[in-house]
Amino acid sequence: HWQRWVLQILPLFALFASYGLHAVVARIQIAWPGRQVLASILLAGGVTLLAASPVFQAVAWNLRMSRPSNRILALHWIMDQADPGAAIVLEPPEIPLSAAGYSVLLLSWDTADKSFAELEAEGYQYYVMNKMLFERFQREPLRYARQLRFYAELFDHGQLAAEFPVSNVQGHFPYAIYQITGDS
Repeated sequence: HWQRWVLQILPLFALFASYGLHAVVARIQIAWPGRQVLASILLAGGVTLLAASPVFQAVAWNLRMSRPSNRILALHWIMDQADPGAAIVLEPPEIPLSAAGYSVLLLSWDTADKSFAELEAEGYQYYVMNKMLFERFQREPLRYARQLRFYAELFDHGQLAAEFPVSNVQGHFPYAIYQITGDS
């Protein structure tokens, strides 16, 4: 979360950059009075260079916000593919399925101790996986051995039904939906 600290100092950096650009252009104008075109080109190039990254980030953010998030895409996929009232296991952050009439088990990895076979025996039909959570578990396999065993069972016995990856213009969280049983 280092970005929150950079955010506080960014206005100061912008002031320093603009002052530095102004100082360079002023020195060129003093040193070469007849070089106004060079000073103007340098000023325009410097402003463009300083503004390029924030403009790109703003455009990418606007594109991302103008499209439905992966949560909403996954919700629509489930509403289109799963039977009404289907039993679904969700990893956080949750997709608002309870309000849509589905039977939802919100999985908390702190307390979860169900195996894939138990979820299947209890009639759960779909498992909505937050792939960022899985990647976190993979980075510390000794600490999260139980969770990784579950994922191994899911990958071996479940069937990947849909995937919603993150990109520059789509996402927030990457989701994968696995079918637990043959019933849909």
